[in-house]
Amino acid sequence: MIDQPAPTNHSQMFLDHIRYEKRLSHHTLTAYASDLEQFTKFLTTECNVEQPDRADFRHVR
Repeated sequence: MIDQPAPTNHSQMFLDHIRYEKRLSHHTLTAYASDLEQFTKFLTTECNVEQPDRADFRHVR
């Protein structure tokens, strides 16, 4: 059996970037986190995407 690499959490990487590199406000960070959570939920429930980190434009057309 071939080991699969751990999935990359792109949302968390983005949130870390805007927190530590861009130094955006806590309120902005919270808003982005909420938006990403809602979009991920939309992808899984409405677009039937099993792995949201692999979604592309065809899933949300």
